[in-house]
Amino acid sequence: MARGSATFAQQLLLLLVLLGLFAGAGYWNYQRNLTREAAQVGPFHSLSDRDLELLLEATESELAGLEAARAAADRAPDVAPAQGGRWSEFESAQRRGRRVRDLGYRMSEHEASVREMKKEQSLRASRGDGTSLLLRRIFVYQP
Repeated sequence: MARGSATFAQQLLLLLVLLGLFAGAGYWNYQRNLTREAAQVGPFHSLSDRDLELLLEATESELAGLEAARAAADRAPDVAPAQGGRWSEFESAQRRGRRVRDLGYRMSEHEASVREMKKEQSLRASRGDGTSLLLRRIFVYQP
């Protein structure tokens, strides 16, 4: 009888050691994945999903307005030379050119923001939520 209980105790000890190793490996992988995800934060990571969605909609709306303003400013003015003659035309063309460039610059900033917001949304969608995120951090090894 002593021999049977010794093997049971040995098997139990082996099982506890294996469970401890498995838990330690899971904890290590969880911490590694958590650190890795923290290094990938973007400029919009602190916003909630709803706030990010609202900001994206507002930025896209403003971008559409800037595109319309640039298209209107890009058209050549149908103005006859005034008293200043060619000099007034030149100044008018310069002002229009500056306005078009400024609108283009603002549009490019908004387009970059839209890209970053969509990137953040896709990153959040790929991570999953609650339980699936926890399980992925513990069990999935990503080199």
